[in-house]
Amino acid sequence: RERGSRSIGNTSLSITNMLRRRTNKESPSGGWNRHVFVFLVLTLNIAWMPHVVSRSSSSPWGTCHRPFGLRLLPNKRRLVRYGDAKADVDSQIENVKQTELFGFRGGADVLSPPTESEQSAADDATITDAEESSSADNATNPEELLNTTTAGLINLTNLVFGPTQTGDGSEADPDGIPDRFIRMQKGNRQQARDAYVATVQWRLENDVDTILSRAHPKYDICKKIFPHYFAGRDVLGHPIVVQRPGQLDFQLAHEQNISMDDLLFHYVFVLEYCWNILEPGPNGVMTSVVDMTGVSLRKCFAGEMREFIQKSIGVISENYPQRSHRTLVVNAPGWFGKLFKIIKPLLRESTRQKIAIFNAGAEQDKALAEYLGDSMPAELVVGTDVTPKGADEDGFEAGPKSIYEHDLRQLALAVLNAKGEQMEMC
Repeated sequence: RERGSRSIGNTSLSITNMLRRRTNKESPSGGWNRHVFVFLVLTLNIAWMPHVVSRSSSSPWGTCHRPFGLRLLPNKRRLVRYGDAKADVDSQIENVKQTELFGFRGGADVLSPPTESEQSAADDATITDAEESSSADNATNPEELLNTTTAGLINLTNLVFGPTQTGDGSEADPDGIPDRFIRMQKGNRQQARDAYVATVQWRLENDVDTILSRAHPKYDICKKIFPHYFAGRDVLGHPIVVQRPGQLDFQLAHEQNISMDDLLFHYVFVLEYCWNILEPGPNGVMTSVVDMTGVSLRKCFAGEMREFIQKSIGVISENYPQRSHRTLVVNAPGWFGKLFKIIKPLLRESTRQKIAIFNAGAEQDKALAEYLGDSMPAELVVGTDVTPKGADEDGFEAGPKSIYEHDLRQLALAVLNAKGEQMEMC
């Protein structure tokens, strides 16, 4: 791992020096070529770090991966913490196995019972939770239930989820590690333990387990600042998420007092909904469509955009591993394809096979139709050879107005209503 990290750093430095020499030779002021080599180094870091860099502070990129500055609102009813962040991995694993961390779903059923003293502390810390919560089978008040088309009946009183799921391999694993973390580390148990413990800590520090049960009044504003949506399901039944980084509007964020933490809160909120409600299976994967419309070198260098991209990629790659089925980069500008050809040989074979890049045109439209089927958003179609399905009788269609987006927003509204709050508007 260390040799691989040094190799990455050396390769990045060599390419940087090469482009810097060309820049100085061809243009006294650097100009466009200077932007190219800076962007290339940034791209190398973003594309490569999630796959090979550990969370160790000794990595060439330091500790930028975790906790990514994500400071969510504290939950006063947090369950028992299981150890200091600086404790060694073995001690943390043992504490994870001995402490009941994860509320009512997702973890408590697969962890060993806590010790007597830990149980007493947990009872004191969570007595309010126990009094206010009930299972889906016992919920009788209609206001506690949200009926959705895409996710069925949701019990609003039981929206607590942990890092494990039934059938994810953690039940049989001696350390309680989900299979996804072991596959991410190619069977290296020590690295898998390291990664899993860091994820559990990240969830505890940011109260991620309860994020869906907490009010999110800035939901609509965050969606406008960073356009993204669940378009539907692809031809294999996987959820489709479309992201449009070129439309990131940080000016609107400033006007509405939306911080980077607010955007990351929203990002995690959507991910938790996806993997616990929309696609709750332990081996669920998604198809990502990244629309590059509006993306320019200048925007890539903007501090806030670069920071958000790095942090959001880090969150999903480190805490939700092995969740990608395929990534389709569409409407890619010419320079992006050229840069990707440079970094492509540096990526893992499994990663290369999952990524496809398309320029706007008939070939892109046909590929979207092949992968996405009836869930192809009309706004991504640029030609006339492919015709999107269109809206159904209820007015829902693949894209921002899909039934999946409707149900997600209904959940956010239902939680707000239960807490006596309202959605904030621009």
